[in-house]
Amino acid sequence: TVNGRTYPVTKVADSAFFEVKGVTTITLPDSIVEIGANAFQDCKNLQTINLSPNLKKIGDYAFQGQTKLESFDLPSSVEELGAYAFANSFFLKTFNIPSDTKLHIIGERCFAKSKYDSFTFPNTITSLGIYAFEDSAIKEFIFNEGFNLTEFSEGCFSGITGVKKFVLPESIEVIS
Repeated sequence: TVNGRTYPVTKVADSAFFEVKGVTTITLPDSIVEIGANAFQDCKNLQTINLSPNLKKIGDYAFQGQTKLESFDLPSSVEELGAYAFANSFFLKTFNIPSDTKLHIIGERCFAKSKYDSFTFPNTITSLGIYAFEDSAIKEFIFNEGFNLTEFSEGCFSGITGVKKFVLPESIEVIS
């Protein structure tokens, strides 16, 4: 509040909680529409995060390097995941994308070195960054009916291990 007027907070600033070790739980207000670059990067003790249902963008490196966060529920309102947003989050076991998602951009190396049992691609994806899943250990990639991306970007699945099931969607015309 400034001079009696209240201003809603709409963004978690770049590097706002960068390398903060004492934070275990974060709850963001409904007014937040963007999480800035490096906002929660290397918050080594973060275990729980409750995101705004109005969140639209998760910035570059926003959650990179999480070591205690085991599950992440993406709000359906999110449209873009930045470069390296969840890279090197070795203990993140599940990344839940709701069926009514608006997600259309997965940034460069967004999930590099991730270790999920499965990853489901929503049919809303229009852009998949280079090396998006580089060096990941994901057992199964699932493509929703209606998935219509026509190209997998350069190195998108480079170095992945442990894959048990990967059925190439019919829409794919180019694998770079």
